[in-house]
Amino acid sequence: MNNTAIVTGASAGIGRAIAMQLAGRGFDVVAVARRQEKLAEVAAEARKQDVSGRIIPLALDVTTEGAAHKAVALANQNGPLRWLVNNAGMARFGEFGRTRISEQLQTVELNCKTPLAFTGAALPHLIANAPSNILNIASLAAFQPMPFFGLTYGASKAFILSFSEGLSEELKDKGVTVTAMCPGAVETEFDLLAAPQVRRARQWDEITPEQCAAIALRGAERGRVVVIKGVRHRANQLIVKHAPRWFVRREMARRRGGVVGFPKEMLPKAEESNELIKKAV
Repeated sequence: MNNTAIVTGASAGIGRAIAMQLAGRGFDVVAVARRQEKLAEVAAEARKQDVSGRIIPLALDVTTEGAAHKAVALANQNGPLRWLVNNAGMARFGEFGRTRISEQLQTVELNCKTPLAFTGAALPHLIANAPSNILNIASLAAFQPMPFFGLTYGASKAFILSFSEGLSEELKDKGVTVTAMCPGAVETEFDLLAAPQVRRARQWDEITPEQCAAIALRGAERGRVVVIKGVRHRANQLIVKHAPRWFVRREMARRRGGVVGFPKEMLPKAEESNELIKKAV
């Protein structure tokens, strides 16, 4: 019987890459997302590659009541739970006052409430099966406010970063590592869903989902609490850390989305993303 893992948002992007890499390491992965057909593709790809672990699709909305306990129960049916990866997330980019409040609330629910629910449901089993790992996908947006661009998204990722750092201290003597991966630009469908009809310019240090997954898993296995990829991103984080807060927020307001490759005038209309965002995970 293999050890098991749970990965949310596993139908595409970083979540899919992490699920595949964990399966390649011999874990049976409960891959959780809303899109059944995409999860079936991930499972088929794992079988095609003949990896030593399995992809076990679980199609559900992770924000619904009881979703976390369903995922944990399925993992426990297949083996000891050793990994929890909280990856599912969303954003609605644009000026806060020109977006739908329902979408901003959905962002908080998916990016903040859902990782708490999954962590709470999985934690007793992760402790019992230690050594084990919790990997939370945060963002470079966690380190500074994102006015006119990703206000709620940045705040939600700051929450995940703080939660991860605090929980790591609570669990350090219980054999459970907690890691927050804070990637910069990654080649996924995330930006299209967050800002439909707007194309972000490719960044010179942009990485693939597979590269991001490998960096995140390696960092978690080494017991690192915060993982930031690249010299430029680490330098930016240090600048933000030591610069006056008034300077940081004004600079981010001036740059708007230009800091991550979006045009500065990017203010997509709320109705443009209403339906797309529902398909994000």
